[in-house]
Amino acid sequence: MNFEEMEALVNKLFSLENPLTCPHGRPTTVIIPGSKLLSEFLRNS
Repeated sequence: MNFEEMEALVNKLFSLENPLTCPHGRPTTVIIPGSKLLSEFLRNS
């Protein structure tokens, strides 16, 4: 995806009445702390 496509996707998500859950009430997003991302991408193999 290019930046414009990503931006459009996020804009569509947040234009919804309930953007953080699906119609069944399940979460559509997951919050991942920056420290967790760093540990996953900078791990030693």
